[in-house]
Amino acid sequence: MADNSEYQYEGQWKRKPRFGWKQALVGVGGVLVFVIGVNVIDQYKLANPAAPTPTTAYIEYGSRRIASVIPQEVEFPAPELSLTSLEGETVSLADHRGKIILINTWATWCPGCEAEMPELQAYAEKYQQEGFMVIGVNAEESIEQIAPFIEKMKLAFPIWLDARKQVYRAFNSSHLPSSFVIDRSGTVRLAWYGPVSLEMLETCVTPLLRE
Repeated sequence: MADNSEYQYEGQWKRKPRFGWKQALVGVGGVLVFVIGVNVIDQYKLANPAAPTPTTAYIEYGSRRIASVIPQEVEFPAPELSLTSLEGETVSLADHRGKIILINTWATWCPGCEAEMPELQAYAEKYQQEGFMVIGVNAEESIEQIAPFIEKMKLAFPIWLDARKQVYRAFNSSHLPSSFVIDRSGTVRLAWYGPVSLEMLETCVTPLLRE
């Protein structure tokens, strides 16, 4: 039998090293990409809450029952947002620091928006003495378009106009309706994508009023 050193296919027969410096670099690179990717995803989720799931809470809307949704718990600084009131004055979120604020984006043509308005109005009236307020932001329509809607729904909370759709960029969402709850320190704590019922407001927002 021939010596292994004289074996014709010695180069192929010998076990080759499976881990060298090139493989090590690739491995380290892969770990770094993974770590960075996880961090980026976590940061993205903070400003981009996942769509909540429907609950057993419903809103009676004419002959229909519209399911409310569970909010996403988030934590990021409230954006700097300066818009225009119905009276044409410049208004800002910063003017209401220290309150619990629910920013609600809506449009007159949105069934879910119309369905939740009585719920939002009722909750705002109940808790306004505890430092809670709803601010409705309409980013798509003129005063002439929304005035009949405000009167029909008997809305008493502030309505802001956003001709440049700043609110969509500020909260990174153009979904209607959407609601974002800001605590007294100026941190966004809850985000809804979809209609909000009075039951969900009591369950999720009222505890923030007690903090």
